Amino acid sequence: MLNILLIKPKWFINGDVYKFRDLNRVAPLNLGIIAALSQEHNVRIIDEDIEEITYSSDWDLVGITVVTFTAKRAYEISTKFRKAGVKTVLGGPHPSIIPEEASNYCDSVVIGEAEPVWQKLLNDLEKKELKKVYNGNYSESLDNVPIPRRDLFAKKHLHAPIQFTRGCVNSCYFCYLQSVPWKNYRKRTPERIYEEISRINDKYVFVIDDNLFVDKEYVKDVMKKITPLKKKWFVQSPVSIAKEEEMLDLMAEAGCYAVSMGFQSINQDTLDLSNISHNRVNEYKKTIETMHKKGILVDGFFMFGFDNDDKSTFSCTAEMIKEMNLDDAILYILTPYPGTQLFKHLNEEKRILNYDWSKYSWYNCNFKPKNMTAGEVKEGLKQVYEDLNNHFRMSFPKRIWDHRRLIFKDVKLSVVIMKNYLNRVDAESLP
Repeated sequence: MLNILLIKPKWFINGDVYKFRDLNRVAPLNLGIIAALSQEHNVRIIDEDIEEITYSSDWDLVGITVVTFTAKRAYEISTKFRKAGVKTVLGGPHPSIIPEEASNYCDSVVIGEAEPVWQKLLNDLEKKELKKVYNGNYSESLDNVPIPRRDLFAKKHLHAPIQFTRGCVNSCYFCYLQSVPWKNYRKRTPERIYEEISRINDKYVFVIDDNLFVDKEYVKDVMKKITPLKKKWFVQSPVSIAKEEEMLDLMAEAGCYAVSMGFQSINQDTLDLSNISHNRVNEYKKTIETMHKKGILVDGFFMFGFDNDDKSTFSCTAEMIKEMNLDDAILYILTPYPGTQLFKHLNEEKRILNYDWSKYSWYNCNFKPKNMTAGEVKEGLKQVYEDLNNHFRMSFPKRIWDHRRLIFKDVKLSVVIMKNYLNRVDAESLP
């Protein structure tokens, strides 16, 4: 029997702009799945946002999930365990895109999804034949993915994470998804989803899919299947779902109370050039109205630093957010993650300022914008947050009244929502 430690490096290092932070933080589902793949072994999961890591030689294997902005921290963790004589393996988006770099800091790299190769990796470790690279590619059937070990999550979050689908058919200019092996869109059967949700004790669920809504008829089937379970849940969604009346009705009936939408820009030319032509700026306000009529809250994501952006973009975006009547706005700076078309383009133009992955957060400008300086982009983002802090505070009573159907139907959820409505984003604390 192996002693296996699975780690998610700290995400929230340089501030947290989510007002709805209690709603958005969830346990590392991917590590729960890997733990379930390690049934005959002793496994522990550490989420570094919650727990500190104790470095010890008691482990046979340490597995670390890595995204670009945690890569530097992940390499530090791996290096410390290796010095203690422990074998380490890195996986996730960043090692899958840059395995050559990641392999310098660990004993083994998993490229792609772990499910197809994890058991072989453990068998090889027991035989002392661990390979440098395991190419998992992607799982053909998501129904073969085991139900995660939720009992190993360190802290009870408000929401339990679950995944219905993987992959995305879009090719957004700034997104890494089209460069990873699991980009193919795949679906779990409604029956398998029902089985997993029925085992979740929590009332509140976060569906972590990148793009659940590729197949609208599939979504309708899933909604009908899970409605009797009476869960409350939220999900990331494209702006275009507001046009699907029947699907929205089924979502609301199935317990969907909120969606996170990537509006990204208020400039249609920017959206078109970034392969996000499915977003139509002139439909943004109507989209929010439609979702609110269904009793569904909306938080929106907006990005700054596109080549069409200038200093006027900040105030214009703030005004549109107010006019749209969003429930929350999450702002961030365009970031050239490896594997994206954006990274390739900026790299070719020698506009990337540094390759320190720890700086690749939502609040650093790591490239030379066309119409502003990097510093002006950061300051502009902070100014928008300050403006919106006042807006959301002043509109608090109206929001409570507008969402009274949700607020007064679920006491626990309403307390969390009202508390988060009053949270203020501390823009000055951002790096």
